[in-house]
Amino acid sequence: MQIEIKDNLSFFKHLLLDFLAEAFHYPYKLRDVQDLKERARKVEDLITIFCDENTIKKFEESKKFIYSIDNIDKLTEIEIQFVELDKPYNLHLSLYESINRQGYYDLVIASELRSIYNKLGVDPKEEPDLLPVELGFLSFLYFNKAIGNNQVNEILEYFMESHIDNWVPQLAENLKKSNLSYFTILGDFLSEALKCIKKEV
Repeated sequence: MQIEIKDNLSFFKHLLLDFLAEAFHYPYKLRDVQDLKERARKVEDLITIFCDENTIKKFEESKKFIYSIDNIDKLTEIEIQFVELDKPYNLHLSLYESINRQGYYDLVIASELRSIYNKLGVDPKEEPDLLPVELGFLSFLYFNKAIGNNQVNEILEYFMESHIDNWVPQLAENLKKSNLSYFTILGDFLSEALKCIKKEV
């Protein structure tokens, strides 16, 4: 079945968020990095159309770093950086919304997120407030908007304002200042990508 794309900007946002969601997923094997590289290829042409020069530059830096992960030793270095994010002294770098906002895992935030996902038939296999899960859901919403499902518009607006805007920009700033090379570069791009996603033209 062929799907008709009715909104190219929303489709681009779907691809961009899909790439970011994968970039913030823990890479268990080199195949995961290969999947991420394939997602980057889907973004690289469209980003020059829909985003400004600074966003494009930050994307190219992220892509270059990701492409450099080409053996087990380099993959292990990235995996160690993911583990560092869960250390108590790196609470401000947590990839969990509730921990980032409250300082602990908050079941109220998690429950609300799960409820939002379930309204559209989405049942995440990971914690609902994990950054890649939230970015993946946002990607899903933009894909629906791209194919003309305007019923998601209200949920998209609420989700962006009540969840994404409440913690992801600050997390991106914190990651940029971290001493974790992968997340410094990725945080920098995330910050610019969020600005691009907010644009409607």
